[in-house]
Amino acid sequence: MQEKELEKNIGSLEKRADKYKQRKERRIQDLEKEAKRKKRERKLKTREQLNKQMQEKEVQKQREKFKDQEQATLWKEDTKNYFQFEKDRDIEKKKIYNEYLDTLLEKMKQKSQTKKGMMDEMLRHKYMVNQMRQTVQ
Repeated sequence: MQEKELEKNIGSLEKRADKYKQRKERRIQDLEKEAKRKKRERKLKTREQLNKQMQEKEVQKQREKFKDQEQATLWKEDTKNYFQFEKDRDIEKKKIYNEYLDTLLEKMKQKSQTKKGMMDEMLRHKYMVNQMRQTVQ
């Protein structure tokens, strides 16, 4: 009888040991699954962060490109305005110089006519003086 009880106890202990072993194996499997899940989550988070950084970089790149294009447009417009200003200024200068030249030529012409008139007057006086001299002699 004791043997039967002993066998029964041993059987009971073996069942307990098997249950404990199964629980332990399930626990190990659960821990491994949890570790894999956490590892997968970390990978996903890392991938999401990298994608987010890449998108932010791309957005920043686009902003800088737009900014550069805007700056280039401003410089182009400034250059165009500067050359137009220079062209207009040159045209205005030429206009003023031509007006000045016309005024000078007109004054020279007037002076020349005045001189000619004076010369004619002087020649008439000289002629009259010569006439008087001849008459006096």
